[in-house]
Parts: sequence; structure tokens; C-alpha cells
Amino acid sequence: MSALIPPPTSVSQAALAATMLLAAWLTFVGVTPPHVPPSDDDNDGDNDDDNEKTAKHSTSSSAAGSGSSAKTAVKAQQQKQKQQQQAPPDDTIRAIQLTTRRGPSIVFSHIAFLASYAAFLAYNYDPATNTLPGISGATTAWAAPYCHLNNDNNGNNGNNSSSGNSLQPALLTWSPHTILPLLSIILIGAPLRLIPYSTLAKNFTFALTEPDKLVTSGIYSLVQHPSYTGLAALFFGNSVLYYRYDTPLAACWCPPEWYPWIKMLAVGFVWPTFVAAGFFGISVRVRQEERMLKAKFGKEWEQWNSRTARFIPYLF
Repeated sequence: MSALIPPPTSVSQAALAATMLLAAWLTFVGVTPPHVPPSDDDNDGDNDDDNEKTAKHSTSSSAAGSGSSAKTAVKAQQQKQKQQQQAPPDDTIRAIQLTTRRGPSIVFSHIAFLASYAAFLAYNYDPATNTLPGISGATTAWAAPYCHLNNDNNGNNGNNSSSGNSLQPALLTWSPHTILPLLSIILIGAPLRLIPYSTLAKNFTFALTEPDKLVTSGIYSLVQHPSYTGLAALFFGNSVLYYRYDTPLAACWCPPEWYPWIKMLAVGFVWPTFVAAGFFGISVRVRQEERMLKAKFGKEWEQWNSRTARFIPYLF
């Protein structure tokens, strides 16, 4: 077993690796719908439930006769149409299939891979010698073929190797480059997502659905959209850790001749697109949600909206 999983270089490095995996798991939970409306569940994935219902319906129709099966089919169709009519027409998130249980999981699954790889390197990194003693020989060929450790511990690419894509020690140790984004995910982003999950219970869905009542107590007495603030914190933390041009994945898996293009792509396209898409998506969803709440609760919502900040208590 020790040959497959060597001991960590230190308890501190093992703790950092575990924290990276914890942050990735919390991110995954935070972007997965806790509840999915029936109309979205019908469109999700492989439609196993629909197939099972069809098989049962076919069996029952042959036994009970065509008259009974026709009534059942009509009733099922009417129920489905009713569910679809209840969905607000201006739901952008639903339109791009991010309200199903599997949609967000597929979109953000790459974070699990990036975090696992960074945790793998951190686990095997020895800060005292600035080496990766746990990665050597045949393991290097598939796990870190282009890794060149940089002696600059400030997280700056000093280009100490000829490759130009040196692995930054600051991204593999407890440093501001790892501590701040991990705190953003674990202490800010995750709680601000999971508390609304619990507070709103079945009323918290990624699809726009009218809630049973307007919740204005607890965390909602301080801020109107805590879950979107939490989502922004999750995106910030993960982008600082993994969407940078000198990320461990780029440093260890990209051939040297690719690195200038990777850097240009990250700085010129990935970061601006990611930030713009995040701000645009949240702003559009907030406007859609507020229109729905105002239409349903009227004066009650207007009073709550006037006395409560949207994203940051007492500020914004």
C-alpha cells in the first residue's frame, strides 16, 4: 500500500492536500441543485424513470385494455403540461440546462480534476528541499512530465528553467496564494450556499419556481441573495487556484513550446470570459428572480427589498 500511496512529506503538506480536496467537494455541493423541479427531472440525463414508467404503462395497458391506458396517458400528459406551464418563461439558467441535477455537475467536473491534481502535487512536495520526492522514475512520465520547480516562493514565474513554465512552490504550500482562495471557498462561499439550501428547503431550486412564502428571517434579514454571494466566492477561490496561467496542471503537463500560448489564452481570454460570464449570469438571474418575487408577494417584497442589501450586508 505504501508503494501506491507514499507517506506525505509532512503533516502540513498532507493537511493542505486534504483542504484542497475539501474545497473542491464543497464547490461541487454548492453548484449542485439541492432540489430539482419535476419538469426539469423529466428532461434530465437518460430518462430512466420515463422508460420505467413507459414499461409499466405498456404492461398495464395490455392487461387492463386500451380504454384504461388511454385515460392514463391523457392524465399524464395533462400533468406534464401543467408542470411546464408553471415554469417562468424568462429563466435563462433553465434554458441552458443548468437546472437539472446533472447539468452543473458536468459543467464544473473539471474543478474536481484540477483540485485532485494540485492536491496530489502538494501531498508529494517537500518545501525544505523544493523537490517532489514522491514523484520520480516512471511516475514522472505520466504524472508530471514537464515539472520544473521554481525557486521563487512568492508565486511569481521567475523562469529559472529553460522551459518557462516552472512549477510555483507558493501554489503547493501554505501561502497567501493558497490560503486566501481556500478561505474564500470554505469559510465564505460554501456557508453562503449551504445555509440558504437549508433555510429554503424544497423552495431552493436552480430553476425559477415560485416559493410558498417569502423568507425574510435568518440570513435573509441581512442580505437578499446570499447564495449568489456565495457562488461568487466559490468562483473567485477556484479561479485564483486553478484558472491561472501558471497553474500546476499547465506547469507540469504543457510542453515548453506551448506555454506562451497557454499564458496568452489564460490572460487574454479565459479570465476575462470567466469574470464577464459570472457577472452577467448572476445579474440576469437576480433580475429575473426579483421580478418573479415582486409579482407574487407585491408590497411585502418591496418593503423587504428596500431595507435589505442585495449581496453584502449594509453595503451592496
